[in-house]
Amino acid sequence: MHFGILFAALTRTITALWRSSIVRYYLAAPTTGVIAVTFAVHESQFDSWADSLCYAAFQVISIGTSTGFATADTSIWPPFAQLRMIFFTLQCACAGSTSGGIKADRLVFFWKAIVKGVKKTRHPAAVIRGKDSHRGNRG
Repeated sequence: MHFGILFAALTRTITALWRSSIVRYYLAAPTTGVIAVTFAVHESQFDSWADSLCYAAFQVISIGTSTGFATADTSIWPPFAQLRMIFFTLQCACAGSTSGGIKADRLVFFWKAIVKGVKKTRHPAAVIRGKDSHRGNRG
């Protein structure tokens, strides 16, 4: 996670983490990825839900953080699980991280730019601010 956000959470309050859309995305993306891969590999690779969850969680987090560890042969997993894990090789770190790939911050900013562009297309005369641009300094 971004060190500035972690510092704010340590010096102020833990709720500073939840105010950040980047942290929310960074925690939600791997969680949904683990759940999706768990469902994809259950019964096709592993008989129990516990084994499916354990292997899926380890593989997704390991690939997402660029650690390079593996506990299963993912080349025989279903294509959906492989595709989901390829996504996490490309994205699963925040700015300032030494992990490889596109940073989650950039994906969040890209998504916000797309949403703002769609709103601006629908309402050309509207003045649309970013969510955090009007708050000012809360320090």
